[in-house]
Amino acid sequence: MKRILNALFLIALMLIPVLSVHRYSVTIWTAEEPINVGRVFRNLSLMPADIAVGVALVILLLSRPWRYRAFIRRLLMEIGGIWWLLLAGWGVCSALWARESNLVLYNSFHMLLEILIAGSVAYVVFEKREKPLLIAAVFGMIVQSLIAIGQLATEGAIGLSWLGEITRDPENPFGFDTQGFRGYGLESHPNILAGALLIGVFLTVILWVQRHRWWWIVAGAIIFMGMLATVSRNVIAVTLLTLIPLLVWYNRKYLNRMMIMRFAVASLIVIGIAAVTIGRGFMGDFWDRTKIYVEEPQAFFDRLVFAKDDTIAVTRNTPLQGVGMGNLMIEIGFWRDVPDNPLLLPVHNVYLMVMAELGLIGFVFYGMGCFGILARLRDNPIIGTMFLAICLSMLFDFYFWHQLRMRLLFFWVIGLCWGYLLRAADPDTPLPGLDYPRS
Repeated sequence: MKRILNALFLIALMLIPVLSVHRYSVTIWTAEEPINVGRVFRNLSLMPADIAVGVALVILLLSRPWRYRAFIRRLLMEIGGIWWLLLAGWGVCSALWARESNLVLYNSFHMLLEILIAGSVAYVVFEKREKPLLIAAVFGMIVQSLIAIGQLATEGAIGLSWLGEITRDPENPFGFDTQGFRGYGLESHPNILAGALLIGVFLTVILWVQRHRWWWIVAGAIIFMGMLATVSRNVIAVTLLTLIPLLVWYNRKYLNRMMIMRFAVASLIVIGIAAVTIGRGFMGDFWDRTKIYVEEPQAFFDRLVFAKDDTIAVTRNTPLQGVGMGNLMIEIGFWRDVPDNPLLLPVHNVYLMVMAELGLIGFVFYGMGCFGILARLRDNPIIGTMFLAICLSMLFDFYFWHQLRMRLLFFWVIGLCWGYLLRAADPDTPLPGLDYPRS
């Protein structure tokens, strides 16, 4: 029985990153006001990944989690886990002054579950049983990438409506006439998919350094091509700016003419395949979406605070405590008396959004939680760089905070980081990525 429960527990953790990257959800409650705010900002929803979370946590309770109090103490005190608990607790407190306490309580409860999942993943990694988790996540990202590549190549859905694929108008796919068609996989928007694929690329690197196998390079190339198909400028740029220096550093002692030639040939093959499958659609739309930064460099800094005005105006009213977790758009809707405006959006910056919803106090908790991992980047450069890349991408969009399934994926990654960092603290436990594999 114990083996069955352990297997189910591992399968549930494997399914979380796969199911998190999917738009399907079931609405269980919707705030009636304000009507000028999109329902996506007023809904409470259950997602497929929540089922995996529930299964994992039920099994965790059955396994008497108090037995792991020494491990939990290390998570909380050594690598900053306590800050995330304080953040969730402060989120609960924000129900006292938020307009919609239901949104606050659901968001806070979901964050508590996410923290428990992060701890569970950390324990699996600490016990050196994480490889199935990594493989499952990479497989899911490959499937999403292939769908996104097919969508961009055909400039339309590829007939997977039974899996939840949206059929979009190629002339105006995302409600903005200025945007061309982009691959979105089984997600609601290509930017959300790109954020998940960023994680997928780094997971292939982790698997590759554990044991050099050519198929992890192929997997990484496919996922990166999927990222190109999303035409998400910030994620593509962040991935290149963080991954290339990491790979150069990792192979600095082993660079030779043969390795350079192999890398060049592999790069040409990937570029050739990309040109044939997605090149035309990618290059045209990528240039249309990027040329403004060449013509007007100031536009890059404007992107850091895209749709900032409403968020900043709300933040000024409650700078210390915020408007309540999940309540930013509710507050903006009451502040902006505009009838059913589809362009009413929060700032595209996770940190400013956290500041608006949980105030300076919540912002400090969030920042310290992230710093607890980034401060130990040297302990595992691969894990640290992956987390750094996610933190950088959050400067340009808000899905890792607003979309609870993506926030769940974020905490799943935090669990990986915690597990590897705790293994690094044990000199008797070899850490993947620090020692160059000989086999």
